[in-house]
Amino acid sequence: MDKQALKKHHFWILFGATPVLIGVGFLVMWLLASGAVAEQQKKYGELDKKLGMTAKSAGDVTAISKKKEVISTQRGELWASNYERQLKAGVFDWPVGGNRLLMTHNEKKYKFGTAFLVDGNELMKASLDKAFNEGYGKLNGEIAPTRFTGGSWQSAVRYVTNWGDKLLSPAVVWLALEDYWVQKALLQPIAQVNREAGRFVDITPKTTDAPLKRKFKNRVWELDLEVYEDGKRKMIRGQIRNTTDRLQVVGMNKSMKVNLWLDDPKGEQPDYVLTVQGENVPGLTRMNIAERELANVPTVTRLARVEQVFDEATVPIRLVNTLELGMLDHKNRTATLEPPKHFEDDPSLAAASDPAGGGTGGIPGGGGMIGAGAGGDRGGEGGGENAGYGPPGAGGGAAKKGAKKGSPTAVLNGNRLRYLKRTEDVRRMPVALSVVIDRDFVNDLLIAYSNSVLRMQVTQTQWQRFRGNLPAVGESGTSSDIFGDPGIGDGGIGAPGGTGSPDGGGSEGDRRGGE
Repeated sequence: MDKQALKKHHFWILFGATPVLIGVGFLVMWLLASGAVAEQQKKYGELDKKLGMTAKSAGDVTAISKKKEVISTQRGELWASNYERQLKAGVFDWPVGGNRLLMTHNEKKYKFGTAFLVDGNELMKASLDKAFNEGYGKLNGEIAPTRFTGGSWQSAVRYVTNWGDKLLSPAVVWLALEDYWVQKALLQPIAQVNREAGRFVDITPKTTDAPLKRKFKNRVWELDLEVYEDGKRKMIRGQIRNTTDRLQVVGMNKSMKVNLWLDDPKGEQPDYVLTVQGENVPGLTRMNIAERELANVPTVTRLARVEQVFDEATVPIRLVNTLELGMLDHKNRTATLEPPKHFEDDPSLAAASDPAGGGTGGIPGGGGMIGAGAGGDRGGEGGGENAGYGPPGAGGGAAKKGAKKGSPTAVLNGNRLRYLKRTEDVRRMPVALSVVIDRDFVNDLLIAYSNSVLRMQVTQTQWQRFRGNLPAVGESGTSSDIFGDPGIGDGGIGAPGGTGSPDGGGSEGDRRGGE
């Protein structure tokens, strides 16, 4: 086409190309604009996340406020319900030891921190000393045959050993009571697990109508028992089977005792104690039980109830290595603990603790406690020669604390910083526990703490295979000789947590390594 023809028809040529060019232009503008819009939306989204909120209308704000009021009301009702349940369960009962003075105070059900008249300073001190000793001694009996490191409860719990000659104040009494309540709540699940582990369940087929020939089973053993007559004598015989895949100890001196109820299953005392004697039983293996005469048993109508009597060799929870109040877990390792409100109100009570009181420091690393120390890698202040090393960074610790034993100044005032959170209704206290336990019962203990009447939340656990040697019955022993050399960490277990309506404690371990 020549130039003249292009000039003659250029209008029509441009007219035809214009829509195409306009379409391309709109396409380019749309692509550029959409990219800019997406970029701006992304910026707004990031800003929205940083603010943690989105714009709400006045109606939305009102609805949210009403929901907050409902939740706050429900929370208060839940706390009140838990508190009433705890009161009924005796969680906050004073240890009275038969003392009329303490019984009077206990009956009044004071709210924690309430000021009351300390009538008779020396009498109150003597009464409290006797009551706390009897109270902790009773707990020692409840968890038996589980033992404490050191041989007695005095070596494990925090308590006042010398009330001194200073004037006793209600604030000091309240802290001593709180220490008792919390440590009691930490020990009672141990007794519960031991007690439930010893109970046998009747697994006899329902089609079997033979009340004197029954099959029973607990977590470790299966018992086949039969009561029969031999002339005028009533005899009992049977078999015992190890239901686990591990070698099981029959008991100390190759003997196991089994309590039998042969008429009323609700009786406080068993009708007969059956002694099972024999060597240790391999996994999934049966052993015959020698025939015995049911002597001095007046009524035998049925095999109604069976319970194993544990000893130091067979009890699921072998040893309570340590109890620590105020031990922080890894999550809260940098938290600052708070004192009770009445300590803030009375400046004289907030004075520095007795320097002679020393510090409890971290839990010995040799005992396997999670992160005893601010960074989780050191035994903690005041740990002494038994302080060792735990897994680096595995857990929290605590600031320097007062003594575990001594005067009220050293034990109570020195440990006044004790709460992660404190309100008018709830006090959250971090705690830690280290035990030697059969691995099959670890979850049982954790569940028992979660179901405790004094509310607990397990926040951290750690277990290690126990390869040490438990001291013989009657020996004392320390953390280092029970859990191996300090720093090796070859021992039991630990679990920082807390109590109250708080962060609570639990623990795990493996007792097999000691067999």
